[in-house]
Amino acid sequence: MSDRELEQLAELISETTAARGVDVYAVDVCGLSASEWAEMTGRDRSTVSRNIRRTRD
Repeated sequence: MSDRELEQLAELISETTAARGVDVYAVDVCGLSASEWAEMTGRDRSTVSRNIRRTRD
């Protein structure tokens, strides 16, 4: 992970709850879909999608 990627992650986490920030980072920066990220983390797709939606609102 580059320094810039770490900076982006830190910004997202500081602006939102940690889970929301990490979810948005995985989708926006890493290019994963919400479904892919949910599967990778063993979480419910609707939870990940909701976190992303709430962060963007």
